[in-house]
Parts: sequence; C-alpha cells; structure tokens
Amino acid sequence: MKEEIIFYLQKYLNDHKISFPKEKIFVFVGKNKQFGDFNTNIAILLANKNKKDAIKIANNIKDFLLNFNYFSDITVTEPGFINFFFKKEQIIKKALLYFDKNYQEEFNTILKQKINYEFVSANPTGYLHLGHARNAIIGETTVMLLDYIGHNVTREYYINDGGNQIDNLAKAIYYYALKKLNIKNDFVKSSEYNGYEIIDYANYLAKKEQKLFYLKEQEQIIKKLKKLAIKHYLSEIKKDLNSLMVADFDIYTSDQKLFDDKKVDEILKNLQKTEYFYEKDGATWLNTSAFFDTKDRVLIKSDGSFTYMVADIANHVQKYQRGFDLMINLWGADHHGYEKRIKSGLQILGYDANKLKIDYITIVKLLENGQEFKMSKRKGTAIKIREILEKVDLGVFKFSILAKGKSQMHAIDIAKINKKDINNIYWYIQYANSRIHQLLKKAGQERLSNLELKKNYKYLGEDAKEEQLLSKMTAFHDQVLQASLNREPLILTNYLKELAQIFHSYYNNCKIISSNKEQEHERLILIVALKNLFARIFNILKIEIIEKM
Repeated sequence: MKEEIIFYLQKYLNDHKISFPKEKIFVFVGKNKQFGDFNTNIAILLANKNKKDAIKIANNIKDFLLNFNYFSDITVTEPGFINFFFKKEQIIKKALLYFDKNYQEEFNTILKQKINYEFVSANPTGYLHLGHARNAIIGETTVMLLDYIGHNVTREYYINDGGNQIDNLAKAIYYYALKKLNIKNDFVKSSEYNGYEIIDYANYLAKKEQKLFYLKEQEQIIKKLKKLAIKHYLSEIKKDLNSLMVADFDIYTSDQKLFDDKKVDEILKNLQKTEYFYEKDGATWLNTSAFFDTKDRVLIKSDGSFTYMVADIANHVQKYQRGFDLMINLWGADHHGYEKRIKSGLQILGYDANKLKIDYITIVKLLENGQEFKMSKRKGTAIKIREILEKVDLGVFKFSILAKGKSQMHAIDIAKINKKDINNIYWYIQYANSRIHQLLKKAGQERLSNLELKKNYKYLGEDAKEEQLLSKMTAFHDQVLQASLNREPLILTNYLKELAQIFHSYYNNCKIISSNKEQEHERLILIVALKNLFARIFNILKIEIIEKM
C-alpha cells in the first residue's frame, strides 16, 4: 500500500505545482502502530529545500489527503513526519484482490520502459556450469519481475563466437577427433580444452563427419569445425537454460557477425572522427579517462588485433539504435573495471551512458556435506548444470540461488537443501502451499464454487493473526515493485518466506472450516486469495508449487 501513498503524495505535489523528484519520496513501514501503518518524511525534505516550516507543510499535506476518504486517519508528529492509518476495509479489499487469479496489478508511480536485458552470455565452448546457473536463474527472475510491473523487456544473449577461444575450441575438437580416428596429427599437438563434452563431441564428429578429417587443407577443417561447434554448443546451452525454465532469448547477438557485417569497422571510423582517438607506441587508443574511466584504453594492439572493447562498444551501439529506454547487463563481479571503459566509449560516440546499467553477480560454490567440490566427480571438469539437477530438485536449487542477493557470496550445500523438513525454508514454504491446497480440498469444490466477494466483512480481520496475514498480503504490491526496481529477486523470496511464516501461525491459531458458516465463508475467501497470491509469486520465480507433501 506504500505505492498508493506515493501516488497521493505525487498528486499533492502536482496540484500545488511543487517540483520534487519522485525517487526522493520515501514511505516507510510503521515500526510502531501508534505512529501509523506507514509514515513519510517528505514534509521535512520539502521544508529543508524551501526553508519553510515542516509541521505546517505536513499539516497541509494531511488536510489534502484526508479529502480522498482513503485513510482512517493521518497524523503529524515532530519534526514533521506524516503518519498514515489505513481503514480496515481498505486492507481487506486490497488483500482480497488476489481472489481473482487473473487480477492485473497496476503500478502508477513508475514510467513503463522498453528494456533490453542481457544475461548469461556464456561462451559456446561447452555445457553451462554452476556459475552460469546462478546468472541464468537471477537473470530470468529479474526479467519476470520487470515484466510483472509493466515494462517491455527484451532478453538478449551475446554469443562470444569470435577470437581465440573459438579457434582453440575447434582445434581441440580436431585434436580429439584425429586421436579417435588414429590419424597422424602435425597441426595440433595438444588441447587446452579437456572437458568430457568436448571429447564426446569430437568422437561424435569423427564418426558423423569422418571425411572432413581426411581433407588436406587443415585451415578449412578448423573453419568448418568452428561453425559446427558454435551451432552444437549453443544448442546445448539452450537445453541447459530450458532445464532451468529460462525462456528462449529474443535476440542472439554474434560477436563474429559484428566483424563480418563491418559494425566494428564502422565504430572505429566514428571514434576516429573524435578528439579522443589517438595512436601511441604502435597501438590505437581511446581517451576514456576524459569521461568515466581511470585511464585510457587500447582499441587496437600493436600487433593489429582488436581488444574486446571494440566489439563490445559496437554491440551496445546496436542496442541504442534499437530504441531501448534502458539497457541492463548482468555481469560477473570480476568485470567491475570494464563498465567504465564501455560507458566512456558510448559517451564519446554521443550516446547517453546513463541508459546503460550494469548489475554484478558473485560466484557460487557447491558443497556436499560441508565440503566444497569444484570438479565433477564423474569427469574431472567444472560441474555442469545437468549434473547438478541429477543431484537436487530443480525448485529447491532455484530457490537456494534466489534466496541470496546477487552481490552476496553464496555456498549451496546439496545435502542440506535436499533435506525435506520445516527447518529448510524452501520446504517450509512449500508446506504452506500444501496446507492451503489440502484445506481447500477439504472444503470441497461445491463450497468453493459458491464463494463470492462481499461488500462488508463481519469477521475477517478481527483475529490478530488474521489481521497480520491480511496486512502481509497487501504488502506484496510494494515488495514486488521494490524487487523490480532494485532488480533484486531476494526481496521477493524474503517476502515469500515471511508470508509463509505468518500463514503457518494463522493456520495453527485460527479455525478456518468451522460451524460458523459466515466466518468460514469469509476465511475461505481469504485462503483462496492467498493460494492465488502464492501461485502468482511462484510464477514469477518459475518454480512449481507442491500441492501435497
């Protein structure tokens, strides 16, 4: 209900022609009911800005908002706080909106944007591993959050299919295929790639494309293997992402295609026209320190090869040209220094670098009975997503990823998260789902089909536990908004945990199916709304609900 207060405060500001940035309107959950359900310091901020009396401004705002008959009371306390008390019927009405499972939430205090969100973007050199899983799960959930509050989000995957890594991949496949075919190899003496997925694919090609490996032109063989490998591993990456319930990406941008289509050349020509482009020590530089960067950066090395920066600028220029209002990248924490050089390059080319936001994600460790393992016990390589999902339930794995902030270091102990008891927060939440579904099953379909929302409720909210549950349900709107604006799924999983805790307490203290049929009717309406709210949250998280445990 925080957003409603912000909406009315904005209305006051607009009606009184007061200029005040909406991002500085802060509304806080009341810690003491004596001072309201929510409170704000906006009067103090306005007073400081305009050198006026905060109490007087607060009372003016209070008198204006009381005209809307939305609050049961509004009070003002020193040194200018405004305290809001909601009418009980407003809390009930807000909570029971979710009785309609198709209810469309409205967010009126934000500007809906066309957003490009780039995440995962793992090199097509093998199957996805644990680190990619965290990026994929947090990235996909963030897209779902942004979409929920009304933004138009485009998922993008940047395929790093140019450069030495792909050359070395093709050579590795060539090396293992020749080994499989017992063909003498004078071209590739060893391989830096030794993952089982590389060797298995090389063996497959040795059988499927055997003629290829008998050709004399080895450079042509490598060129062909690059194309085959990129197509194959991108397909496997899509399978891994699908196993995590990540939707297919709307755009796949090829690094190599940026070169083939002369996009990189075009960027270099445009940079060359600026005063920030220069040559030194046989290399080509960009004066990025004139903008956001700590020092200037090399675009073209003295040996004539490009740095990654050139193609990355070209990639981001394409995003700007597609007309996005906001572009977001989810990068590993080790890329922190890279953001400033890209933004500097964009600013030099005349683009608003503030439209590009970079979120960072830390690594995740996998434990088994408290012991970390970095390698697959089966194959001796980094543990892959498909191996993890052989060991752990998808839902609990995803939740364990989402239950930590993206900037927090995270360790997942498989033995602990697999343990199905109420001390495990994921299963505790799923137990709430199970209780709700079994309760409604007990009530019976005929009883449920006759449920209808009422204009006034005689019993609902009279019990303190029930009032607490209703209030927590109304908080979903604000929590999902905050999770979206902060691009932080943890806010939503924390809310879900609190909602489950309050429901369990309510379930244990209040009889829902009873001889008092009017009270039972009202409480069943509440439980249906709660069931739909849980389903709504689990849909955002893309985790299946367990109806019976």
